[in-house]
Amino acid sequence: MRRTSGSPCEAARFFCMVLFTMKWRGFPRVVYLGLALSGLWGCAPSAAKSPSGGTDTDGQAKPASEEKVPLPPLEPAPAPAGVFFRARLSTPELAVDRALAAAGLPLRTKDLLSEADDGFLLLPLAELDLGGSIESIVMLNPVPERYPWAVASASVKSLESSLRALKRARVDAMEGPGGVYYFADATSQCALGRSIGPEAGRVVCAASSEALSALLPYALRGLPREALGGPTGWFELDVAPLREAYGQRAKGLRLLASVGARQLHIDHPRFDRALTEAAIALSDELGELVGDGDKVRGEFLQTERGDMQMRLGLRFRSMTSWVSGLVADWSGSMGPAPSALTDLPDTVSAAGAGVALPSSRKVKMRDILTDLGAGYLEAKKAKASDVKDAERVLRELFLREGAFVQATGPLEGAEPDPWTVYGTSRSKQDITAFLDALGRLATSNILEKSSTELADLFELQRTTERPSGAPQAVVYRYKIGKSLSKLLMARPDVFDLSKDQERFAPEGRVAVHTVGNMTYLVQARTLASVGSGLAALQNPKGRLGAKADLAAHLKTPAVLRGFSRIEGVVVPFLPWMPETMRQKLVELVRATPNGGDVPMTYTVTAERRGEGSELQVNYDIPAAFTGDVAALIALALTDAK
Repeated sequence: MRRTSGSPCEAARFFCMVLFTMKWRGFPRVVYLGLALSGLWGCAPSAAKSPSGGTDTDGQAKPASEEKVPLPPLEPAPAPAGVFFRARLSTPELAVDRALAAAGLPLRTKDLLSEADDGFLLLPLAELDLGGSIESIVMLNPVPERYPWAVASASVKSLESSLRALKRARVDAMEGPGGVYYFADATSQCALGRSIGPEAGRVVCAASSEALSALLPYALRGLPREALGGPTGWFELDVAPLREAYGQRAKGLRLLASVGARQLHIDHPRFDRALTEAAIALSDELGELVGDGDKVRGEFLQTERGDMQMRLGLRFRSMTSWVSGLVADWSGSMGPAPSALTDLPDTVSAAGAGVALPSSRKVKMRDILTDLGAGYLEAKKAKASDVKDAERVLRELFLREGAFVQATGPLEGAEPDPWTVYGTSRSKQDITAFLDALGRLATSNILEKSSTELADLFELQRTTERPSGAPQAVVYRYKIGKSLSKLLMARPDVFDLSKDQERFAPEGRVAVHTVGNMTYLVQARTLASVGSGLAALQNPKGRLGAKADLAAHLKTPAVLRGFSRIEGVVVPFLPWMPETMRQKLVELVRATPNGGDVPMTYTVTAERRGEGSELQVNYDIPAAFTGDVAALIALALTDAK
């Protein structure tokens, strides 16, 4: 290699001097003398040419006017063995422009970059071709126990312009074979070269020279020419190289899991046995997942008007593991939205529905978790009644069958108190027995004895209250304690709970009522709002299945599905806000361009594929939804000033 500021002959002379002064064991100096002379052949000063192709009168070469020898055509490079991750973001400038337009912001990528001083991959942003692509590749390190090798690359507008930019930044670039230039800083090793693909060239960077050397050919002449995913962006994780490298180790985790579990034993047979079973089951599942796994793929598509579609797929080549078998079993439940969802009132701001996991897939998990919880209480000398309640609660969590539904009511009134509903095919008697047992556990001091962190989690008590229009409903009063408030908040250290107990320890009502063949739990802060939710469920003015903007979504086959409008996004935060803030948030939502009425949707599908199965999660986010979110943020920031 040579510096970009030197001539080929200067580099040759330097190389020959090094050869001549070296004397490796077993090689006579005359061999190096011959190599040195052959390297200097044709580098005599009289051979220097003028810009027109002749020789200068002073016999000296002029590097700025040298005729460049044409570089050979590029040959495609295959992916090296061990590559297990690849990703691409195509036309990032267009993607950002569309997102900005959908958000209603009068900005474009060029406007943002015009004021940016930072670079990317050691090059100024102005040198990158953001109409090209940004890519990433990760491969296993050939040396076991070492971190994988990874590179990131981006399209450049011009190799010559990029080299001039490096020179202005006083970054020393060295030319290597094939017209590839190498440069570095304290943390990155980079290369700049021609590429097979639509762009003029690419800059490629890695954390080490070994990683750069191993992946550079594929980064320049392999991945850019491959069309493997969506037109906007995609990533792919290939499990095969990981299975080949770590498959045997994964199978050997059972012994380590058993030994590790023993370190957590508490000398109580029921708990210790369940803990060991759980550790072994998890280790077995991990090994089987490595054997079953095929690929994890993600795709991102953006339309001209800014609508976004995101797809995440998990594909299995066989069905040995619990997860892959579950996906295969779940595939039999694919279909349009259940009536539990389509019969909901059309005023709901968010809703979701699906089919519960098959019981056969939950039995072992249920038994292990039940023995863990109940065994721990027995070890703490809990009363037999408390242990029995814990067993009922834990087992009931796994007894759900058939369709289930969840929904959030609208933001209505001057003091919004939206209701939330959860529907299940379980009987009203089963649900109330579960809540009664949970309430008794909450008031028992066994939780406080187990850990001070579990003290004052929540209160749950059955009442004699009856909501309007539903005299048969069973109503419970709940209150979130300080300990649970701390767990639910992201930054509990910021707040002094003792100063604002009402804000951070919300309370409310939950009513259990049967409507048709579904049992519903309706929750809200006040009994009046609970009654509004029950009334909407029993006598809706309009049904969700008739909403035109959800028609296609409700017909799409899936095992899980749902949607949310802007209201549905903010409702979960309302209980933790002061009254004035709740009212202001509702005003801001209603002031968005579409009034927060445009939904984003999601579906989960499960399919059998030959001897394997595939699970896919799909999100569809309209540009209008993005615009409402951006407008809500902008309005909130403006109001805060």
